[in-house]
Amino acid sequence: MSEDVELEVHAGACRFKTLVIGTLQEDGTVKLKIKSECPMVREMASCMPDFDPMDAVSVRVHENPVIVHAGEHLSHPSCPIPVAILKVLESCSGMALKKDVTMNYCSSSR
Repeated sequence: MSEDVELEVHAGACRFKTLVIGTLQEDGTVKLKIKSECPMVREMASCMPDFDPMDAVSVRVHENPVIVHAGEHLSHPSCPIPVAILKVLESCSGMALKKDVTMNYCSSSR
C-alpha cells in the first residue's frame, strides 16, 4: 500500500476549502475521503464510490465516472473539486506526479 495523497483546494469566489484524500486499495481502486466546507461537496462525498483510476482517466469527459457523479450533486459547473478528485486518483495510482495546479487571473482582467 502506498501513502495517502492529499490535495487541498481553495475553490475561489465561494471561499470554500476542500481536502481530497485518496488511498490506493489492494484491489487497485482508490478510496476517497473528502472534507469540505461546501454543503454540495459534502453531499457528493457522502455517497462517493471507490473509483478504479483507469476507468476515471481513460474515458471522455462526458463519460467520466467522477464527472458523472459530481454532475448529480454539484450545481456549479466550474467547481474545481471534480478535477481535484481526478488529480488525486492519478497521483494515488502512480499515473501522475504530485505537482500543484494553479489558475490565476491576469491583472488586466481583474
